Parts: sequence; C-alpha cells; structure tokens
Amino acid sequence: MKSIFFVMAIFFGFGYLELCAQKPKALSFAHAHNDYEKLFRKDFVKAIEAGCTSVEIDVFPYRNKLKVAHVPLFLGIRTDFEKRYLKALDKFIKEEKNFYANPDDKLILMVDIKRNSEKAYLLLKELCKKYEHLLTVRFSDTAYVKEGPLQILLSGSKPYELLYKDSVRYMQLDGGLGDIANQKFDTELVPRVSSSYRGNFKWRGPGKISEKELEFLRETVRKAKSDGRQLRFWGMPNNLKVLNLMLKEGVHWLNIDRLGQLKKLDREAVRARGE
Repeated sequence: MKSIFFVMAIFFGFGYLELCAQKPKALSFAHAHNDYEKLFRKDFVKAIEAGCTSVEIDVFPYRNKLKVAHVPLFLGIRTDFEKRYLKALDKFIKEEKNFYANPDDKLILMVDIKRNSEKAYLLLKELCKKYEHLLTVRFSDTAYVKEGPLQILLSGSKPYELLYKDSVRYMQLDGGLGDIANQKFDTELVPRVSSSYRGNFKWRGPGKISEKELEFLRETVRKAKSDGRQLRFWGMPNNLKVLNLMLKEGVHWLNIDRLGQLKKLDREAVRARGE
C-alpha cells in the first residue's frame, strides 16, 4: 500500500512540476522591442515564453482600422491590430487562463502610434470597449481600477489631452523625460517615461561608460524613481555590457531585440531586481 501511495505521490508531483513549468516566470524589466518584426517568432508568444512583460507594436490608422507596421508602406495589405493581437490574446487567455506562472503578473502592450494620434486613439478606444474583459481599466473620477491580465500603454504620437479628459481610461501613456514631476499628467496617466539611448549616450559597450554619462544615468534614474515613474531608453545597443549596466543602475525597462540575451544577463543583477 505504501508503495502505491509513493508512486502516486511521484506521479502527481511530476505532474504539478510539469504544470508549473508550462508557465514562464515574468521578468518585470523585459520589454520586447517591435516583436512583430522579428523573423521566426510567433506574435507575442515567444516574448511571453522568454518572460517579457512588455511588448511593443507599431500601428497606423488606415480606413478605420489600425494596421501593424513600422513604416506606412502597403498598409492596405498589412495585418489588422485587432486580429493580430487583441483577438489572438483573447484566445490565448481563454485557453491558458493567464500569461505567467504568477497569475497576477500582467502583459503590457506598448502601442506605438506612428501618426494621427487622435484617430488612432478613437479606433483603439472602440477596440478596448470590445475587449474590456481583458483589460485593466481605470476610472479617473473614482480612483477605482478594474484589474485585467492586459494593460495598454500608448507611445509615439500620444493623445495626452484626449486620455486626460476621459473618465474611463482603458490606456496609459509612455511619456518623455519632461513628464517627470508633471503633476497634471501624473503616474496614473504616465507610469513610464522613455528617451533615446543614442540621444543621451555615446557609449555602445566597448570600454567603460564615461563618468559624465554615468552621472547623467544615475541622476535620471533617481529622478524617475523619486517621482514613481518607470524609465526606459529606446534604441539601446544589443550589447550585454550595456544591458547589464542599465539593469544594475536601476533602469526599469530594458529594450530587448534578441530574446536570447535575457538568459545571458548578469544573474546577480537579475536577482537584485527580485526576479
């Protein structure tokens, strides 16, 4: 009898471990840059499997649709944002229940609006109403937040005033460094601030970063954190030395083009971030 219970314990134990192993651990700092453009990746799935909790998608409004594209060429034959992302994510959640091992961890879609922010926002708002069951929704007049597994963050050409005036907010904004300490566009509206890496740093990885650039980095991190904002530098070099320094110095989001680099990051720095 004991041997039967022992075998059953092993069986169910392995079954439990296998079930846990199916879900990736969320990495709160991993932002998949333009994941839809990368060859041999299935939209958002590989990014989630790698632990990315933020995925970037470029869109253009075109004939009352949002088209996924980096440049405005052949928009008529580009795939539709709803079909490629929201419908696919809805199906994913229905089948998988949640994205990560911890069901409380959310996926952020950073939607980079390439032009005509007002039209893009209104189109996206209608889609958000349709997929409201997926989304984290904020109600500005009551401070109530309806939690969902998906968050939408707008970047690029951003509709600051439209979103600010909405009492029901399906989206938030990715601001700039100038939004730090901005009391009107507070952290509820603009939780993340982004700036160009190349516009701020000459260091690309070889050698050491200059004292001047390191001082700027640390001061920017300090200001963003003290204001409750998450910091990201876009256009970051695909260099492990750069990624590890940014991680160690407290830059909240790492722009990741090659998902395999996540496994090569300094493990101590990753653990220090609580991952």
